[in-house]
Amino acid sequence: MGTVRQLERGRRRRTTCCALQFVYGAGVENYFNDAPVDVGVKNNPGNAVTPIVGEALKDLGIVLYLDHNWNSTWSTAAGYALVDISNSNAQAANAYRKGQYASVNLLSTPAKNVMMGGELQFARRDNYLDGFSSNDIRLQFTFKYNFSVKRREARAMFTKARSRPRQAGLVAAGALAVCASGFDVGGAVGGRSADNGQQRVQPVQGD
Repeated sequence: MGTVRQLERGRRRRTTCCALQFVYGAGVENYFNDAPVDVGVKNNPGNAVTPIVGEALKDLGIVLYLDHNWNSTWSTAAGYALVDISNSNAQAANAYRKGQYASVNLLSTPAKNVMMGGELQFARRDNYLDGFSSNDIRLQFTFKYNFSVKRREARAMFTKARSRPRQAGLVAAGALAVCASGFDVGGAVGGRSADNGQQRVQPVQGD
């Protein structure tokens, strides 16, 4: 899952991409990043042998993200994600029920292979029955330098090196990303960040 980014350096072109995902099912929590167990405990009154049984928990997941390139240098990603679980009647009062996540960023690619920017993130967790809820607000700054080369460029470099055996050919691949969080305000609700500036959008967020 994620937004689609189209950056064309050297061209003053605006592009906007929208990513929408909707998931509903029972016992599918394992396919979510932060949803807990996919089977809950359910009371089975009147049965002395099995007073409780397992129940596949119903789960709703929604993701909506917008990715906009202002020009060849600046871009923004903004969106919202939700996971909502229908808890079984014998689960603990503090069981995870609903999580929400939203974020907006402003990124810059001032030079080839360089990306930097900041992102504001918001997350919220709600429990099943104990009334607990917590908000989390974070501001993240990211800097990335990409050492990788495209396959076509690497092939050309390799071919050139083979044709000139006296010259050393070197193709370097890799990536270096350094992320520094600014400040963290709120409770114990995890937020899904935009890793290295790209939204790895996934239904929401709880530690």
